[in-house]
Amino acid sequence: LVTDVRMVGRTIPQLTAACDECSVEWALSVPHLVMLSCLRSPTECKVKCLCSLLSIPPIWAELHTLKGRYDRLMLSLEPDAALASTGFKHAEQKDSAPWEVLAKSVLAKTLSGDSIEAWCPPKAVPEMERFLTELERLSFQLQRRSPQDWNQFFSAMTTILSRET
Repeated sequence: LVTDVRMVGRTIPQLTAACDECSVEWALSVPHLVMLSCLRSPTECKVKCLCSLLSIPPIWAELHTLKGRYDRLMLSLEPDAALASTGFKHAEQKDSAPWEVLAKSVLAKTLSGDSIEAWCPPKAVPEMERFLTELERLSFQLQRRSPQDWNQFFSAMTTILSRET
């Protein structure tokens, strides 16, 4: 998880600054990053950690559904010849790995006020919107299901990552 957050921080400098300042933007970003990391590589350890934070065993079905959306979205974000002509707002977008495009799209509004269209290729916007709706719902549950556990986890993540900068 820390490795994934570091990778996102290298591609989105505002994330590192938000962590260093322990800003509201950082607090809003962490649950999304936890969910994205779990979806990116759903190791048993990550999933158990996520489920213990959520404190609900039936989350498996919801994670499976979200993982299916994630996989479809990643396929739609794969670079292809059409991307060069889609008129991205940010020139480096066409060269970004699909996971980085996803992370930038997920965090765009929170960190920079951009819409998802600023980072997401037009053909993937509908799938991205569906994915973000479900991700937002589970991210909210992550923070609210067991607030004390979440606060401890959040504090540990912030301490680990802010010491590295």
